[in-house]
Amino acid sequence: MNHLLLHLAEDRELLEQELRLSFPALNFRHLAPGIMQITGSDLPERLHLAYARQLLRNVKAVTASSVKEWIACVRESLPSGQFSLQIVELGRKEPFVVSKKCDLISAGIPRIKGSDRSNPEQSETLIQALILGEHGYISIDSFKAGLSLPARSPAGMLTIKDDRDAPSRAFKKILEAELRFGVAIKKGEVVVDLGGSPGGWSYVALQRGAKVTAIDRTPLREDLMNNRSLNFVKGDAFSYRPNATVDWLLCDVIAFPERSVELIKTWIANRLCKNMIVTIKFKGTPTISILQDLKIYLEQTCRTFDLKHLDANKNEVTVFAQI
Repeated sequence: MNHLLLHLAEDRELLEQELRLSFPALNFRHLAPGIMQITGSDLPERLHLAYARQLLRNVKAVTASSVKEWIACVRESLPSGQFSLQIVELGRKEPFVVSKKCDLISAGIPRIKGSDRSNPEQSETLIQALILGEHGYISIDSFKAGLSLPARSPAGMLTIKDDRDAPSRAFKKILEAELRFGVAIKKGEVVVDLGGSPGGWSYVALQRGAKVTAIDRTPLREDLMNNRSLNFVKGDAFSYRPNATVDWLLCDVIAFPERSVELIKTWIANRLCKNMIVTIKFKGTPTISILQDLKIYLEQTCRTFDLKHLDANKNEVTVFAQI
């Protein structure tokens, strides 16, 4: 077995720690900047790695230099049904790029009726091609609901547009989490936003048409406070409990990671929500063992879950769970 993990340069050591804790017998090495190669072992179908941006499972090495040769290699790997296609190249300034060469290769791949190669929701099958000069790799995998690996965007690259109307830049975290985990807050759903002020996450939920209860010691921005779909509760985020199970728990509270983990466990154990997106914030170097222990708990208690160090995260990891 031969697999590739794509990652940010600054996340290399953290990803190594994650792999050692999750898979002690795994053999891995660094193939190129931002690329980790795993050999000799299979990987679980549902893979949870916070510091990996993309997974290329069971890769096939290919030799190809021209666009024509790459088109031929990709065509040989095409499935019979619908598929999504991602082609990236190792960049010079950026780790990975969707270059003109990638676009030309993609344009040369025959279309399948009913297949939308840019929209993962239209197809579970994913074909990836990674170009490394005159050679590269091709992988065939499938998207997993609620999981960030394999990523729904090439090399896990995402761009969240700025929104000048948002109360804070924190709104990007919730938008990115939805995209990476393949989930979304829907109209009419009931949302609890712990530590909601100034309102970045409530702002997104309200835009979705959700009914939001925000808990904080400080009010949200005035226009959000005046929104009829928002109920503000002044108080401590960690002691709040809803009267009935809600659709979503959102939490971006500044707290020690152990306290955020305890909050996650409390809401899951008491079935207080159906879905959650929670930020775990670290001081100094992230403690990977805390994340590993949380993974074990979530594996035992949740229908699906994942963790990811988002672009919008600083020294943080975002947790998604469906109970």
